[in-house]
Amino acid sequence: MKNGLMHFSFLMTIILLSIPDALSQNALRNPGFETFVNGEPGDWATSNIPGMLVLVSQSKEAHSGKSGIKLEVKPFYGTKMAGTATQENIRITTPQVQFRGFYMLKSVGGDKALVNVILINENGSTICVENLNLEPAASFERFSLPANAPDGSTVVKAKVCIAIIGGNNDQLHEGTVAIFDDFLLAPQTVEKDTLGKAR
Repeated sequence: MKNGLMHFSFLMTIILLSIPDALSQNALRNPGFETFVNGEPGDWATSNIPGMLVLVSQSKEAHSGKSGIKLEVKPFYGTKMAGTATQENIRITTPQVQFRGFYMLKSVGGDKALVNVILINENGSTICVENLNLEPAASFERFSLPANAPDGSTVVKAKVCIAIIGGNNDQLHEGTVAIFDDFLLAPQTVEKDTLGKAR
């Protein structure tokens, strides 16, 4: 029994020591949306119009931690506007990455949520663009989007974007709400168990 406990303790120590290395590979800043400054998510650019229109805000509903990020569709001077959030200049050099996270989507009129990854080379040229449309989800569901640069190309940075896009007839519908949380952008070799735990 004593040997069994020692063996278990040894295995747990190895597992715990290996977690920081995997977590450090999350290239995103503020991936869990725990940091908001003046209503804006830290390190993310949004489609908000200061003092006029809030399309992106802090959500008390979260997959983990205290908050997530909420995107909405609202009317604005006769048209419908959608929430978007983008992070640019993400330092990553791996040609094969995975963008993962969790989302909820309350859809009106067939609206969908979108996640996007762009890989950029040393010349500033886009060498890979990957998109994933997300269907309605009443509770948090996991998404995973791989992005693979062409063979022989060099990746120096990435850009990710989340948004709401129009459904039926490509029209946006007021009342659509998407909530995201616990993002991970990392080499495809990083284990899925690390998802969302790096902040």
